[in-house]
Amino acid sequence: MWAVLRGDSVDLRWVDESLERLSPLVGHAISLPDNDLRRKQGKTMRPVEDDVILDVVSQGGFHPLAVLVLLVKKSELIASAMLRDSALQGYRAIQPQVAKVPWLAPLSEALFLAIDLNCKDWAFPYPDQRLDIVMFSSELKKVAKQSSSGSTDDHERTNS
Repeated sequence: MWAVLRGDSVDLRWVDESLERLSPLVGHAISLPDNDLRRKQGKTMRPVEDDVILDVVSQGGFHPLAVLVLLVKKSELIASAMLRDSALQGYRAIQPQVAKVPWLAPLSEALFLAIDLNCKDWAFPYPDQRLDIVMFSSELKKVAKQSSSGSTDDHERTNS
């Protein structure tokens, strides 16, 4: 994960090997190519689906967070908007759990900022055009909190 956050140049093989090393720590075989050599080695892995992302998120902690960051990077390398959306949703969902890990808690805001800056959302204004959008997690939390607590106040002000 650190190589991705530093902006190091990594390729698909590196990402897949990193996911393979993390797989035992998160209890899932995470998306490696299903080729003849891997089959002979007994290392075939199923593609990442939403149920895998949900299970990784439910575990909380550092290793599941690293898996999600690597999946975002993989989505970039294979140009998969679906994988990216799922991994980013998982990343945002796991943040409260990661922030409660004692050794990560003091660093969590800085860590989330680094991830936000390196794992951007994609928007497609045209089929052949992709925009990278930075969504700051800390701001998303504030907006969600304001909208849930202030929605009746805003409604009352507009109707007065």
